[in-house]
Amino acid sequence: MNLDDNVIRNTESNPFEYLVNLESISLANNRIAILTKDFFKSTKNLKTLNLANNSLSSIDAHILEHLEKLEELNLSHNFLTKLTAEFIEATSCVLTMRLENNKIYAIDNAFDKVDYKLRKFYLAYNEFTVITSAMFEKIINL
Repeated sequence: MNLDDNVIRNTESNPFEYLVNLESISLANNRIAILTKDFFKSTKNLKTLNLANNSLSSIDAHILEHLEKLEELNLSHNFLTKLTAEFIEATSCVLTMRLENNKIYAIDNAFDKVDYKLRKFYLAYNEFTVITSAMFEKIINL
């Protein structure tokens, strides 16, 4: 499903309720600032999610944690500032994550208990001032 280049500002609860077989959702180039906690509740088969070019300043990890088949996540060109350990754990099945052109300055150390699949991690054009080994310690498949 492609909903790119609209003027979507608000999200309602579970808008994809009847589309349980969706494998790809693109909402790029909108004005989304906040996602409701159950926005992706019915999209358990989702493999690709594109939220690039929106106004997201944070993502609640609980929104993504049930997306166990998610392989590609694009959050580029938003206003994200930090990747929490909860966010990294919730996206542990993702193979490719695009986070270019945000305001990210820190990545929390990932949790020990998760087998992270991440192979491609795009972080250009953010606000890092230092890179530490702890930021990538558990994400060893890169």
